[in-house]
Amino acid sequence: TSGSQMAAETVSAGEEEKTIPFLRRLCDMLQENDEVISFYPGCHKNGQTLLGRIIIHDRARVESEVLPKYFNHASFASLRRQ
Repeated sequence: TSGSQMAAETVSAGEEEKTIPFLRRLCDMLQENDEVISFYPGCHKNGQTLLGRIIIHDRARVESEVLPKYFNHASFASLRRQ
C-alpha cells in the first residue's frame, strides 16, 4: 500500500471510532425516549425514496432531559449538525 492509501485507511478508522459511539448513543436515545422523540425509517414507494425522519414531540424536554443524558451538550442544533 502506498503512503496515501495508508493515510486514508487511518482516517477512516479514526472516523469510525467517532461515528460508532455517536450512532450507538443516537439509537439508544431514540429507543429509550419515544414519548418525546421518534424515528420513522425511510422506504421505497412507487419508485420514489422517502427519507427517514426524526420527529421531536417535545423539544424543551429533549433539550433539557434527553440530550444531556446521551451527549455532551443539550443543544438540538448541535445534534442536527452531527
